[in-house]
Amino acid sequence: MQNDQKPETKVDQLENLLRKLTQNQVEFHHLLQKASYAVLITDLDGKLIFCNEKVYHFFGFEPSDTNRDLIISKIFGKHDSKWKNQIKTVLTNGASGMELTLDKKNSKVTEIIVNTHQSFYDGKRCFISFLHDISNQKLIEKGLKNEFQKNLLIVDSVPAMIFIKDKENRFCWVNKAFEEQTGFKNENIVNKSMFELTQNSVSAAEDWKDDLEVIESGYAKRNIIEPLISDKHRWILTDKIPYRNSDGEIIGIIGFSIDISERKHAEEELLRSEKMFRMLFETAPDGIILSTLNGEILSTNNAIETLLGYSAEEMKALNYFRLTPAKWHKLQRERINNAIKKVENVAPVELEFIRSDRKIIPVFVTGWIIFNEDGKPIQFGTYVKDLSIAKKAERLENSLLQKEKEQLEKDLDSKTRELNLKIAKLIEINALVREVISSLEIILSIDPKEKNKEIKLVISELMNHTNDDLWQQLELTFGQIHQSFYNKIVKQFPNLTRNEKRLCAFLKMNLSTKDISSITHQTIRSIEVARARLRIKMNLDRSESLMKYFSEF
Repeated sequence: MQNDQKPETKVDQLENLLRKLTQNQVEFHHLLQKASYAVLITDLDGKLIFCNEKVYHFFGFEPSDTNRDLIISKIFGKHDSKWKNQIKTVLTNGASGMELTLDKKNSKVTEIIVNTHQSFYDGKRCFISFLHDISNQKLIEKGLKNEFQKNLLIVDSVPAMIFIKDKENRFCWVNKAFEEQTGFKNENIVNKSMFELTQNSVSAAEDWKDDLEVIESGYAKRNIIEPLISDKHRWILTDKIPYRNSDGEIIGIIGFSIDISERKHAEEELLRSEKMFRMLFETAPDGIILSTLNGEILSTNNAIETLLGYSAEEMKALNYFRLTPAKWHKLQRERINNAIKKVENVAPVELEFIRSDRKIIPVFVTGWIIFNEDGKPIQFGTYVKDLSIAKKAERLENSLLQKEKEQLEKDLDSKTRELNLKIAKLIEINALVREVISSLEIILSIDPKEKNKEIKLVISELMNHTNDDLWQQLELTFGQIHQSFYNKIVKQFPNLTRNEKRLCAFLKMNLSTKDISSITHQTIRSIEVARARLRIKMNLDRSESLMKYFSEF
């Protein structure tokens, strides 16, 4: 037949043990008397059944105080209600504990802890209570608490964010710097994980991964760069170390964080600047070479590599000073040494570079010295502009200019000869006209009156029309040779008359007063007066030659 009896529990085993102990009352009493702590045994109503000698020593009673009810009253006194509540709790739960502050007889205030549980005495159910003096423990705890408060003040004064998290990624405590910089108060963040405090699940997962690595490895993890929990635009640098209890067991992590937003932004800006520099460096239309002071090539851009016909790696295997023919080496070193001494850019100069096919190409070189933070020169940079096309264009231009100059000289010579011929013709014709006029004037004195009138008309018409067409041709030819002369005259002397402008032209052609008189049918005296008036208008001294003035005009 199957046995329905329930298995014996630990409580049953303990009660059986206590029953056996109570069977030998003398031995049990002896055990309780020798206990190192005070022991009280009361019935289920809380009345004292037994107390050992430690109770008397503990509270300063005399062994003659045999009134057991009086002892209970002296022990618990004003805490009687707490004692009775503990009895009720023991009846319900089987055990209970409480801390009391007691005024011991002839002694200072004492802190005790009373642990009570149900048991058996003389075969009856009872309450057995163990009283421990925890005054020293409390003093130690108070000292530790005070020490903790002092340490807390120190920790709270640290500008770095400090936090403690358990093995479940939950915050246990944060310092004031953490509260101020994140906006999370201790009471609002404790017992919450990163997943509950941020919507950035990726960031929270990375944080938890770092925590686990520290917890599982037992080693610190340092220099973790991550966004601030409450502001993704701010960045922090975090160190995490294992958090251990008094037994050395890892129970979480301790974190130390500092705000590196400014540094992070500066690094990002520097990175952007470096990218921009690299882009400008690589896409620059002219060549750039960065070298050590000894000429060891460190970096080159595409333009110089294409210009010289080398790859980037081949350029680095060369020496800067070997890129130019030997005749330039001394000049190159002198330029760089002078720039270092004077702390200035390397003077620009036209040089020659040697291509990979040994072809010599003309270049224009501008350099600069690169200094470190201590002001020590460490490198130099070179900006190289290809002058091959410019030199070809210059040679072509010079060739064209020379041809054009030669052609202009030919044209000028031709025009000058043409002008001189026209002037000579004009002088010749005017001389002829004067002879005719002179002859007609003689006839006038001889011929009858009516005929004289007709001859006068002929003379007048001849004088009015003899040189107009020839003068127009003369002026046109002069204008072709000296294109800007009239423009300069008008601009500088806007008040000159037409005849005065013609006089300026005659003087520019280096004609004498007599020649000008012959051409214009004016007397020499009239020409001299005109020249004097022109000198006054131009504010020229009488001693200054008009012909020389206009030859340089």
